[in-house]
Amino acid sequence: MTPEHWQRVKPIFFHANELEGDARRNYVDEACGNDAELKREVDSLLAVSISEDAVLDKPVSQFVSLEDIDSIDESLVGQRLGAYQLIECLGRGGMGEVYRAHRVDSGFEMQVAIKLVRAGSGSDLLRRFTAERQILASLDHPSIARMLDGGVSPTGEPYLVMELVTGEPIDVYCEKRNLRIEERLLLFRQVCAAVTYAHQRLVVHRDLKPANILVTPDGAVKLLDFGIAKLLTGNSPETDGAEATQTAVRAMTPQYCSPEQILGLPITTASDVYSLGVVLFHLLTGGSPYRSTMGSTRDAIRDVCETEPLRPSAAVSKSAAGGKLRPLPDRDLDHITLRALRKEPDERYGSAEQFSEDVRRYLAGLPVIASGDQMAYRIRKFWGRHWLATTTAGLFVALLLVALGFYAREARIAEQQRAIAAQRFADVRQLATTFMFKVNDAIKDLQGATQARELLVNTALAYLNTLAKDGSEDRGLQLDVAIAYGKVGDIQGKAYDASTGKPRAALDSYGKAIAILEPLIAADPRNREARSTLASMHMRRSRLLMFAGNPKEAAENSLAGVKLYEALVAERPDADMRNALSQAYTAHSNSLDMRGDPDADVSAFAQKGIDILEALNRDQPNDESLQHDLATAYSGLARNIQGAELQPELVERALALDRKALAIDDRLFKSAAGPRTAYIRTLMGDYADIAALLYEKADYQGAAVNARAAYALLPQLEADKGNAQVESDAVQLRWQFAHALVAVGADEEAAPVLDKNISALQALMAKNDNIVFVYLLGACEQAMGTLHARRGEAAHADRATRLKEFRAAASLYDQAMTRFKRVTAVATLDRGDTVPIDEAKSGAARVKAELAKLQ
Repeated sequence: MTPEHWQRVKPIFFHANELEGDARRNYVDEACGNDAELKREVDSLLAVSISEDAVLDKPVSQFVSLEDIDSIDESLVGQRLGAYQLIECLGRGGMGEVYRAHRVDSGFEMQVAIKLVRAGSGSDLLRRFTAERQILASLDHPSIARMLDGGVSPTGEPYLVMELVTGEPIDVYCEKRNLRIEERLLLFRQVCAAVTYAHQRLVVHRDLKPANILVTPDGAVKLLDFGIAKLLTGNSPETDGAEATQTAVRAMTPQYCSPEQILGLPITTASDVYSLGVVLFHLLTGGSPYRSTMGSTRDAIRDVCETEPLRPSAAVSKSAAGGKLRPLPDRDLDHITLRALRKEPDERYGSAEQFSEDVRRYLAGLPVIASGDQMAYRIRKFWGRHWLATTTAGLFVALLLVALGFYAREARIAEQQRAIAAQRFADVRQLATTFMFKVNDAIKDLQGATQARELLVNTALAYLNTLAKDGSEDRGLQLDVAIAYGKVGDIQGKAYDASTGKPRAALDSYGKAIAILEPLIAADPRNREARSTLASMHMRRSRLLMFAGNPKEAAENSLAGVKLYEALVAERPDADMRNALSQAYTAHSNSLDMRGDPDADVSAFAQKGIDILEALNRDQPNDESLQHDLATAYSGLARNIQGAELQPELVERALALDRKALAIDDRLFKSAAGPRTAYIRTLMGDYADIAALLYEKADYQGAAVNARAAYALLPQLEADKGNAQVESDAVQLRWQFAHALVAVGADEEAAPVLDKNISALQALMAKNDNIVFVYLLGACEQAMGTLHARRGEAAHADRATRLKEFRAAASLYDQAMTRFKRVTAVATLDRGDTVPIDEAKSGAARVKAELAKLQ
C-alpha cells in the first residue's frame, strides 16, 4: 500500500470503524464506489479491527489459556531430554516453556537453555517453532544466542537447545547503571551488528524490542527470540497469506512494530530498521515515540501509521519537566532516530549496517547522513572536532584563496575528479574482494554451496582482472589477483576439500597464481604475505599432482613450499606460520612416499609436522582447529611409517597413531556446535585407516567393524551434492567396506556395494582419470571377481552356472590386473597395493583352470 493509497483508505476505515452492521456495510459501499481495490483494503482492516482476532483490542487470555500455562507439569524438572537434564523452568508462554538445563553425557558438561513446545500445540505454533529452528541453524554470530542442538522429547514435543544467556534487557541494563549516551550508543551498535548479520542471511527478526535484547554482565549484547522471524526466500516454512499474517500479528509487540507490520503489508529488512529506531528512541529517552498506549487497533494504526513521532530531545525535555533528569540528545541524534522511524520504508536507512554507521559517525564527531549534506553543517562538525587548528588554518586559507583565485579553483576541480576516479576504483576492488573472501568463506561449510561459491569467485576474479589492467603497478592489487586465482583453484579441485571436480583447471589456476607471485617477490623479497601465499600455492599443486599420478613434480612443489615456510618461520615463528609449516612437512612426506624414493626419510618429515602441532596444542589447548590438524598429522604419519614390507611392529605403531587421531576427531565431531563436514570426513578416514591396518593383521572381523562405522557416516557427507571431494571420499570408503565384508565372507552384503562403487568409479574416471581411481577400480573388480569365483565353486554340479560365474570372474580378474599394471608404472601407493595384484593373478589362474576342466 502506497502512502497516497493509505490517505484514501484512512478516513473511510476510521469512520466505518465507528459504525455497526448494515450501516457500516452501506457506508463502505458508498464511499468506495467502483474502486474494488480500495474496498478490499478497507474491508481487510475492518476485519482485523472488529473480528475476534483483533489482537490489539483484546487481552492475551483470548489467545493463550492462562489456565493451561499455570497448570504446566512441574515434574519435567529433573528429567532428561537427549543429552540434557532439565534443572528449572525459566519462563512460560503461549508456545511452551524455557528451561535451564545442563549436558551430562560423555563427561562433557555445559549450561544451556531448552525451549520446549507444549504438547497439543496448534499447527501455527509448530510452524513458527520449525521456522525458528531453521533460522537459528543458519545463524552463528557472537551477538546472537546460538542454537546448539535440537530434538523431540519422549512424549513427542519438539525442543531447541540454546546458548544460556545471563543478562538484563538492554533498557534495564542502561538505566540501572545510568549509562552515558555514548555508552548506550555503543551497545546499540552491537545490536545493529547482530541484525545486519541476520539480514545478510535473509532473516528478518520482526520482533526487535528491549526484552529480546539482553546485555550480559560483561557488557556483551545477545539478540534472542527468532520465534516470529521470517526467511526472505521462497522456501520459508511459514504459511503464506492471511493465516501467516494473523499468526505474526498475534505474536508481535505493537509498540515496536513498523507501519507495514501493523497494516499487514509485505515485510522486508526495513521493518527491522524501524523497530531498531523505536529501541534507540527508548534507550535515549526512557519512553515511547507514540502518544497512546495502543490499547486498540485504531490507536495502533493512528500512532504508528499516521502520527509523526516526537523528537527524542523533546521527549527527554518533557520527562525532565516532570522531575526526571537524563542526558539530553542533540539535533544529530534526533535526525538519526527520526530517519529510522520514517513511515515509508524507502525513506528509512537502507540497512541496519547503514543505521549503525551513522551512529558511529556521530560518536566520532563526523557529519551524519541523517542530518543532510549542507556545507555549513559539515563545516560546523569539522570545526567542532578541530576548532583551534581550523581557526588558525582558516586565516591562511583565506589569504591563499585570494592570492591563487582561479588557479586554485581549477586545481580543486581536478583533484575532485581524481578522487572520484580513485574512489570508484577502490569501491570495485572492495566489492570484488568482499565476494572473494568474506562471502565465499561465510558459505564455505554450507552443504550444496560449492557451485554458488564458484560463481561468486569467478565473478570477483573477472572484476580484479579488469582492475589489474588499469593498475598493473599496484602490487597489492596483483597480490589480490593471485590470491583470487588460488580461491578459484580451490573451488575447481582442491585436494581433500569441497570442489567441483576439475583438478586440471585447478592446477592451471594455481600455476597462474605462482606466475604472478614470483615476480612480485623478486621485486619485494620482504613481502611476507606474498611469500606465504606462494608457499601455499606450491602445496596445493603438490597434493593435486599426487592424485594425478605425477609424484616427481608433486615432490618438487612440496619441497618448494617447505623451504618458503621454513624461511618465514625462521624470521618470525608465529603460530599460524608454524601450523602451515607442519602441514607442509606432512604433505611433503606424502609426496616422497608416493614417489617411492628409497633414500628419502619419509617419516622424518611427517614427525617434524607432528612435533610442531603437539607444541602448538600445548600452547593453545582449546583451539579445535589445531586439534583437528594434529589428528590429521597422526593419520598421515601412520600411512608413511609402514614401508613396503608391512612389518608387524610398524603396523602396531601405525594403529596407535590412527587410534590417537580417532580419539581427537570423535571428540571434535561430538562437541561441534556448527557445521561438522570436515570432522565427518576425517572421522571416516580414521575408521577406514584402522580397518585397513586390522585387515593387514588378518583381524577381518575387527576390520569389518571399523569399516562399517566409517560407512555409517557416509550419508551425512553425500548430502552435499556436486562436491567432487565427497564423491572421491565415497568411492574410497565403499571399497574399504566391501573389502572387509569379502574377507569375513559376507558376500551378499558386499556385492551391491561393489557394484555401486564400480559404476561410480567409471563415471568419475570419465571426468577425471585420477590414478587413485584407477587403483580403486582395479581393487573393486578383483574383489568382485572373487565373489563370482566363490559362486561358481558353490554351484557344484550345476555346469551352466559354474561356466557363467567362472567366466565373469576371469574377465574381472584380467581387468583388475590391467589397471594395477598401469598404477605401478607411475606410482607407489599406500600400504598393501601389491596384494590385490597377487590375488588377481592367482584368482585368474584358478578360475581359468576350472574353465578348462568344464570346457
